[in-house]
Amino acid sequence: MSGQAAGLIAAAGSSVRMGACKALLPYAGATVFVERIAQVFLAARLDPVVITVPEGDDGRRVEQAVASLPV
Repeated sequence: MSGQAAGLIAAAGSSVRMGACKALLPYAGATVFVERIAQVFLAARLDPVVITVPEGDDGRRVEQAVASLPV
């Protein structure tokens, strides 16, 4: 066993009760929630980090939010 662990960010939910995509909510005034989670996973050296994304515009915005990260 290598001791390596992967990270999975489940961000594909429809957020019906919330009324907005939870993954795209502001976090700490500087980023969105999904980006911060990905940063923490990468800092923890999880590899690979995989993000499930919703369909449509929200999915494209989630992808854009983490485009600069190796996920």
